Amino acid sequence: TIPLRVVASDNGRDGWEPVLPADVPAWVRTPDNIGRMLAGHECMKCDEGDKGSKWYRAIPANDYENMVAAQRKRDARNAKRLLH
Repeated sequence: TIPLRVVASDNGRDGWEPVLPADVPAWVRTPDNIGRMLAGHECMKCDEGDKGSKWYRAIPANDYENMVAAQRKRDARNAKRLLH
């Protein structure tokens, strides 16, 4: 098995945050969704709440730090664009 980190975002584009294993919803942990996430897709449940659930994706644990660094770089670049 591949050690995975599940991350969640409110909009599926940015702000990805790690999710503790105990806090990952059961529907995210289904074999179909895990398989899709391992293939690089995100998942969300559109009938949850009034706006749908958070977006979830899984990344190999050793790629997590790279994902965080890339997200910080994108956030800094976007913040700079907003200033100019």
